Amino acid sequence: MRCCARNCSLAEILNRNLQKGDAMKCQEFKDNLVAYIEGLLDEEEYRQSREHLRQCPRCLAEHEAFVRLQKRLSARNEQFAGVSVVGPVMNQILQKKSKPERNLVMSLFYTRWGFGFSAAAGVALIVLCVFLLMPGGQASAAEIIERGVHAVSKLESVYMQCRVRTLPNDNFGLIGVEYDFVDVEIWKQFGEHNQWRIDKPGQMVVMDGLSTYMLLEPFDEGTKIDSPSASAFDTGWLHEIADASVILTRELSAIQAGISDLSLIEKTGDDGKIKKMVVIESIPNLPQDDYLKNKLFYATDTRREYVFDAQSDRLESIHIYALQPASRKLIFETVRIGYNQPISPEVFHLVLPENIKWLTYELPEVSDAAAYATLTPVQAAERFFYAAGNYDWTDAGNFWPGDMDDRFKQYIGGMTVINIGEAFTSQMYPGVFVPYEIRLANGEIRKHNLALKKDEQTGRWRVDGGL
Repeated sequence: MRCCARNCSLAEILNRNLQKGDAMKCQEFKDNLVAYIEGLLDEEEYRQSREHLRQCPRCLAEHEAFVRLQKRLSARNEQFAGVSVVGPVMNQILQKKSKPERNLVMSLFYTRWGFGFSAAAGVALIVLCVFLLMPGGQASAAEIIERGVHAVSKLESVYMQCRVRTLPNDNFGLIGVEYDFVDVEIWKQFGEHNQWRIDKPGQMVVMDGLSTYMLLEPFDEGTKIDSPSASAFDTGWLHEIADASVILTRELSAIQAGISDLSLIEKTGDDGKIKKMVVIESIPNLPQDDYLKNKLFYATDTRREYVFDAQSDRLESIHIYALQPASRKLIFETVRIGYNQPISPEVFHLVLPENIKWLTYELPEVSDAAAYATLTPVQAAERFFYAAGNYDWTDAGNFWPGDMDDRFKQYIGGMTVINIGEAFTSQMYPGVFVPYEIRLANGEIRKHNLALKKDEQTGRWRVDGGL
């Protein structure tokens, strides 16, 4: 079923809608984040930034993550105590470069995505600083990564063919060693108006420079965000992999948890050219028994292999392995990376069916809203399943954000509950999971965990996936 693909990005959509009116303030704050932390803003800018932090949970979380990282780096080695993010350590790297190159590495993070010098970009540079001050092979590995960033700093486009262990028509963020490989294609066009597209069997996500779409096969229904997005619908990790200039940013999670291994390997490629392979092993700070452990990319212990051409410094391939107790298993690999190749405009500008159905994700109003708001997660799950079993789509819809299509009604209608378990949580998910076992009308037994979130507008539990 496509329930998970439809619902796992609802928080992102709601967040976007809530922040739409404050987007400029968020952007301005991100531009000033490093200066705010360093105490370099004037009095009025500092006051405005502090006031924005009080009102914006998302920017507050980014600020706190950045400060935590600084503390972690300082704690790991006394030589980093008191190091400024934009101070002497950064200068130590930049002084080796010519002036044009210095401008390039800074403008890369300021202008490529319009993020400003955000916490993520700043952390990427901190990571680089730390590695360059580390002895031996670690510094050499970091230098390879730095040169790789420079080599793609003026890309006009990138096309990537990948293979990912995931489910074809499910969430883009889902991965698993037990799944077969699925082909994923990524197109990105850089310029005044960035455009991108990510396809996998069963669904596609397209950003045409003005709006962002997620379409479900047979592509007669989907979700639309009326604004451009740097990433959406849980595609963020694929974007970061596809754009070599932000690969270091993707290493934030590894740095926060502590790098377990960083090494540089030199080898000869199939084309006879010398290759440099940087290997990073990272273990997220997540309990091994967490439900989402090894189910999402950022919740998986990984070994990441980045292969660069020794002459051009460009990233040529990426292989990512899930680390298991006594082995490792490939979960992601690039089949092809094409830089600056022409991309047809039709890739980003889709001809949509006239009868396309745009899905919405709002809970309907109910007369006894207070009663619904007091339900526990288990009670909400029981009531949802009971309503679906009795074909009461009105009450089932009270827990279902948006439209419940006929295909889904046919799938779950008439089912009976075998068992409902106790609710549990995951550190990676801002909701709860309720274990369930049901018998579908066709006799099939379905055993899984229903994901429920508190709806921000109504305070009621809503189904967010797991069917």
